[in-house]
Amino acid sequence: MKNILSIVSISVIILSLLLIISCQKPERINKIYTDSVQLIGTSVIAKGKIIDISESSIDEYGFCIAIHDDPSVNDSKVSINESCKIGSFSSPIKNLIPYTTYFIRSFLFDGANFIYGNTLSFSINSLDSIHIITAIPQILSTSCVNVSGSIMGISSVPLQDFGHCWSTEPGPTIANNKTSYGFTEKDTTFSSTMYNLNLSTPYYVRTYAITNGTNVLYGNETTFMIPDLIVFTDTFSFNGLTDVILTGEIVQLGVNPVTDYGFCWSYTSPTPTINDNTVSLGSTQTTGPYNDSMSITNGVTYYFRAFATDGIHVKYGSVKNFTKQ
Repeated sequence: MKNILSIVSISVIILSLLLIISCQKPERINKIYTDSVQLIGTSVIAKGKIIDISESSIDEYGFCIAIHDDPSVNDSKVSINESCKIGSFSSPIKNLIPYTTYFIRSFLFDGANFIYGNTLSFSINSLDSIHIITAIPQILSTSCVNVSGSIMGISSVPLQDFGHCWSTEPGPTIANNKTSYGFTEKDTTFSSTMYNLNLSTPYYVRTYAITNGTNVLYGNETTFMIPDLIVFTDTFSFNGLTDVILTGEIVQLGVNPVTDYGFCWSYTSPTPTINDNTVSLGSTQTTGPYNDSMSITNGVTYYFRAFATDGIHVKYGSVKNFTKQ
């Protein structure tokens, strides 16, 4: 009988211990996992997952990045500005250098220790998703032109510098004339003004962008030329005994409107100007031939040429002469 009671007592004790143990909650520990790195063009998005959280609070969590295979918070890090909870989280990764292998892993800090997830690697091996546009230049004056540009798709690859470069030869580079606008992390639309340009000279311009590292990217090339006012002295024909008809042509208009045009003439100077005698036809906004007549004296040699002015500059055609016998 005593033996039976002993066995029963022992069984009760064992069952009680098992019941107590089964009622105790397992100890929870902080655990984090690096899920994946998503690359779309130059955009990099890291994804992680918090598997479990201990009773202690989490002060910080996110990702750490390095160019060696053991990244830590002592390298570069991205912290998540959200309350910590079990589940997935993600963040874009910025300020990356193209064609460079990076190592990344998730981390969390409980106030005493940093806990890391597994390590993944990635590399941006193409910059084709960065779109660089050069707009059509706008002529502002006889020596000044404005051009706009845009750079889109920067994402995780910031620009160390950007602007426009131009030259009188095709394929301008940053070794030629350029504007410079410095660092940016954002897509941008901007404009540049080019000064001290020459008339009737073809120029070539394109937008450029310099990424982290030494990568220089160029947009499409556009060309422009600031037009110069051009006039041509054509011919003459006698009209009766005392008149002559002079013919000229405005071949090309300049930047500014023509305020006066016609002919200038002299019988004392072989290079007449508008300070001598003139046949004036007023202002015009069109190109093409024109003519007018003037009275002459027989036996006198006249020198004449076509002219046109925009009020600032005077352009002349070649000098011709005639004598009515």
